[in-house]
Amino acid sequence: MLKFALKDASLYLKLSKNSILGKFICFRLDALGSINDPIIAAAIYTRHRVSGRITKETAPGRFQDLEASTLAILSGERPILSGERPILHDVAVSSGITSVELYHSVKKLGVEFQLFVSDKYSRYYSSGRFFCKIYGVDKELIQAYCCNILADGKVSWNFPLSKILYQCLRKLDRPSKNLSVISLYDPKLLELIKSEKVKEITYDILTTKTPDHFTFVRCMNVLNQSYFTEDKILHALQLIKTSLRKGGVLLLGRTVGDGVNRATYYRKTESGHLHPFQDINGGSELKHIMSALIT
Repeated sequence: MLKFALKDASLYLKLSKNSILGKFICFRLDALGSINDPIIAAAIYTRHRVSGRITKETAPGRFQDLEASTLAILSGERPILSGERPILHDVAVSSGITSVELYHSVKKLGVEFQLFVSDKYSRYYSSGRFFCKIYGVDKELIQAYCCNILADGKVSWNFPLSKILYQCLRKLDRPSKNLSVISLYDPKLLELIKSEKVKEITYDILTTKTPDHFTFVRCMNVLNQSYFTEDKILHALQLIKTSLRKGGVLLLGRTVGDGVNRATYYRKTESGHLHPFQDINGGSELKHIMSALIT
């Protein structure tokens, strides 16, 4: 049996709701850049895994219940947005639509700031048109489409022809040197990056070191225990802590059922540790791991 890939986002979402037809279709990754509706994009991103269990789940307004607290901390009694130009970092931003919202919210405060965004899985690469091959961040072949027939090694053996076709293509594949980029960022974020109002950086949460660089780091929905072991989460948090300037703030949390954000704000002390000072909806689920980094 075969699985098919569609380019029409609205048609894909409609058919995917059918309990039978939905099993036979996926959305073509080379068509992601054509989606201008952030709601539709969010629905499609949620259905796609970029690596292992990691998805691109996102939605406009997802962190709305955190916005007031974030802005108060940035400009309140112990303001971060004072003195030298503050540097904000939004980690693993998925489509980046919530980064766009953060940018505009902070801008309304009327202060100078710099916002950096990062996401390891921010783009795919493609070659070919009628026979299209899709490559991941490491330039490995992840999917291919031949007349909308899907070739994918991750599909189940309920679709043997799609799986076998992928295996054959992978053995014979020689990636072109001239690959086209498929951005997974929302068009609004791409416009901010293009106009240099927001800067994209290469940042791997498990390996990148940027000592004493950022004033505020938002790390939401990436260090999940369903994605990483506790040892890897602790290592990532140590790198994030190192990346903060003294007095800087880390917002750490996860969106749980019904869109509720469980999060904790931490401030980096003069001694270099992290001190929790505000919980939202019970606080971060990673408190037991964070205990090794706090005072």
